[in-house]
Amino acid sequence: VHELNSRPTPQASLTGREFEQSEASFAVGSVTALRGIQEEDDGSEEFSLKASQDVSNMGDAVDNPEYDHRSSKNQLDELTRLEEHHTSSIQDVESSYESPENLTTDNSSSSTSMGKSRPGIIPGPVQGTLRYIVRGSACLLILAAVVLPLYFFVWEEEADSNVGVNETIPPLFPPLPPVPPSPVERPPQPPMPTAPVPQPSFPVVSPTVPSRPTLGPGDGSTPTSGANGLRGFLISQWPNLEGDLAVFTSPQYYAFEWLSNDPGLSEYSDQRKLQRFALSTFYFSTNGDNWRRNDRWLSDEHECLWYSASSSLPCDDDLFYTSLDLDLNGLSGSIASELALLSNSLSHIDLSSRASAGAVLTGTIPSELGFLSLLEYINLSGNAIQGSVPPGIGKLRYIRSINLNGNQIGGSLPYSLVHLTSLAVLDVGNNELEGSLFTDIGFLTSLRFLDVSNNLFTGEIPSSIGNLDLLQTLYLQENGFTRLPSEIGNLFLLQRFFAQKNKIGGNLVTEIGRLVNLLDLNLSENSMSGALPSQLGDLLLLRDQLNLSENSFTGPIPDALGRLIFLRNMLLQSNALTGLVPVTFSNLDRLATLRLEDNSLSGTVPEEVCAVFRDTFPVFVADCRPPPEIVCDCCMFCCEEGGNCECQFSNTELNFLCSEFTKSPGLEKRIVGNTMQGS
Repeated sequence: VHELNSRPTPQASLTGREFEQSEASFAVGSVTALRGIQEEDDGSEEFSLKASQDVSNMGDAVDNPEYDHRSSKNQLDELTRLEEHHTSSIQDVESSYESPENLTTDNSSSSTSMGKSRPGIIPGPVQGTLRYIVRGSACLLILAAVVLPLYFFVWEEEADSNVGVNETIPPLFPPLPPVPPSPVERPPQPPMPTAPVPQPSFPVVSPTVPSRPTLGPGDGSTPTSGANGLRGFLISQWPNLEGDLAVFTSPQYYAFEWLSNDPGLSEYSDQRKLQRFALSTFYFSTNGDNWRRNDRWLSDEHECLWYSASSSLPCDDDLFYTSLDLDLNGLSGSIASELALLSNSLSHIDLSSRASAGAVLTGTIPSELGFLSLLEYINLSGNAIQGSVPPGIGKLRYIRSINLNGNQIGGSLPYSLVHLTSLAVLDVGNNELEGSLFTDIGFLTSLRFLDVSNNLFTGEIPSSIGNLDLLQTLYLQENGFTRLPSEIGNLFLLQRFFAQKNKIGGNLVTEIGRLVNLLDLNLSENSMSGALPSQLGDLLLLRDQLNLSENSFTGPIPDALGRLIFLRNMLLQSNALTGLVPVTFSNLDRLATLRLEDNSLSGTVPEEVCAVFRDTFPVFVADCRPPPEIVCDCCMFCCEEGGNCECQFSNTELNFLCSEFTKSPGLEKRIVGNTMQGS
C-alpha cells in the first residue's frame, strides 16, 4: 500500500483501459505482500481473510473486460483502512527484523526461531529486488508502446522523402503479360513507302464478309426458310451474285441449288454457309467432276474433309477453311471470284499446273482476290491465264509469295505492288508482261526471289533495285533491258544473277565484284564492251558458272580469274578478247568446261595449265584448228574462228571423251566428224 501511494502518476500516453489495469495489478501485488506479512501475526486472522478475499476479487476484476475503475477505487480505500488498523503490528514485525537484539550468533536457534515464527516469508532484500524487476518490466513495456510506433512513423517518413522527383515506387505486383492476339489478328506491318504513289483502283462493288463467328450448330445463323431465305442471305453478302443466280447454267446457280438441298443447312452458321457456297462454286467453275481427285467434294461431310493435295487438313482448329491446295489436279475452266467470301480465313492458294498436263486454268485472275485480306501465298503457275495482274493484289498486306510464272498474262505490273512490304517471292516469269519495271521496286525490302524473265520488259533496270538487300535470286533474262546499274553491287546476299539475252550495253560495272556470295553469274548475249574488270576475281564463291559469252569484251583475260578455284564452268567465247591464256588457270582444277573460242587470243596454252587439264579433262575449247590462232595440246575441241569444231581425241583411246560436247549447250551445232565413235 505504501508503494501504491508513493508511485508516480502513469504516463499520459496510456489509454484509460491500460491505466485501470495497471492500477489493479499494482494493488494485487501490494495486497499479496500484506497477506504474507499478516499471516505471521497470530492475532490478525480477520485481516488475512479479508486480504485474501480482496486479492481474489481484484484479480478477477483485472481479467474482466467490463472492469470498472470505481470498484477498484473502493477496494483500494478498504485496503487503506485495513492498513491503518494494523499499522502497529506491521511495524512491530518489521522492527523485529531490523532490531540488533533479535540477531544471535547461535545459528541453530536462529534457524529454529525463524522457522517457527516466519514460515514461507520472502526476505526483505529479495522483495526489494523483485519489486525493482517488476517496475523495470513495466517501464520497458510502456517505453516500447510509445517508442516503437514513433520509430515506424519516422522510418516511413524518411522512406517517402528518399523518393526522387522522377523516381517511381516499384509496384507491389509485377505487371501482367500482354494478351496475345487472336488467331484472326495479325502483327502490325512495316509502314508503307512514304514516297507519293498513285493509289490502286479497286472494284466499286465489294463483298460484305461478316466478322468471324464461332463455328457450331446454330451459332450466328441467319434464318433461311428454304431457297428464298438462302438466296437473300447470299445476295446480302455478295451483291454481284444476284445476276449470276439468274443464269441457270452458271457455276453460282449450280452451287446455290446444291446448298439449298443440303440436309444440314438449317444448322449451319453463317460462316459455314458462305464457306460451303464458295467452295462449291469453285468446284463447278473449274469442272470438278473432271478433276483427277475430287474425294468427298460436294458430300454431306464437313468441307474440311474434302480432298486436298496437302498432307494436312485444309482448315484451322476452328474449322475455318484456310488452304485451297489442288495443284496438278487437272483443273480447267476459270477461278471463281466467290473465293473472296473466304476473306476472313483463306491464307493459302495453290492451283499450279503444267501445260503438259493437258487441263489448265484459263480466264483471268479475279480482281476480287484482293479482298482475301489474310492471304499469304498464291501459286497459279503453269496455267493459261490471260488478262493482266489486277491492281487489287496490292491490298494483300500479308502476302509473302506470288507465283504467276508460265501463263499468258500481259500488260504491265501494277504500281500497287510497292505496298507489299512483306513480299518475299515475286515470280512473273514466262508471261507477256511489257513496259518497264516500276522505279520504286526498291520498296519491296523483304524480297528474296525476283523473277521477271522471258517477258517483254524494256528500259533500264531501276537503280532502286540496289535497296533489295535481302535478295538472293535475280532473274532478268530474255527481256529488253538496256542498262545494268552500279547499285547492283549492293546486293551482298545475291547468289544467282541471270541477265542474259537482253540489250545491256556499256562496260561491266566494277561493283559486280562486291557480290561476294554469288554462285552463278550469266550475262551472256548482251552488248557489253570494254575490258573485263579484274574485280571478277573477288567472286571467290562462284561455283556454277561465269558466263560472259557473246558480248563485245576486249583486252586480255584477267589473271584474277585464276582465283575462282571452285568454278565449274567458265564461258568467255564469242568476244574480242586478246592476249594469252593466263597461267593462273592452272588453279582451276574443278573446271568442267572452259570455252575460249571465237576470240583473238594468241600464243600457247601454258604447260602448267595443260598438266592440270590432262588429269581433269574439262571440255576445253579454243581456236586451235589449223591454221591455229592458239597452240593448245590439251584442248578437247579445236575450232576455226566462227567455223566448225573438231574433237582432238577422235582417233585415240580417249575418243569417248568427244561425247562430252553435249555438256556444253550450243557446241553440238559446230561439231564435225564422228565424235561418238567408241563412246
